[in-house]
Amino acid sequence: MASKFENKKVEINGTEYVIQKLPNREAIRLRKQWGSKDAASGIDDEKMMDLCLEHFVVSPKKKIEDFDSIPEIEELVKVCIEFQYVGK
Repeated sequence: MASKFENKKVEINGTEYVIQKLPNREAIRLRKQWGSKDAASGIDDEKMMDLCLEHFVVSPKKKIEDFDSIPEIEELVKVCIEFQYVGK
């Protein structure tokens, strides 16, 4: 499945993923959806993880339920966020 956006291969716990970088406006709009008035951090972790897996991970496509541990999901999401929002 080819992506029209910038791609990067990453390995998390022995699984190779292809992640993508979205256009700036799309990425900003996506990040706005993570907000939560209830969470101390202001971020709804579940929503953030779902959106990252849906929009940043090109392959293999996974949902939260497909992972064996929360730290594995968190590591993949962290890499996606760094690639999209922090990377140069």
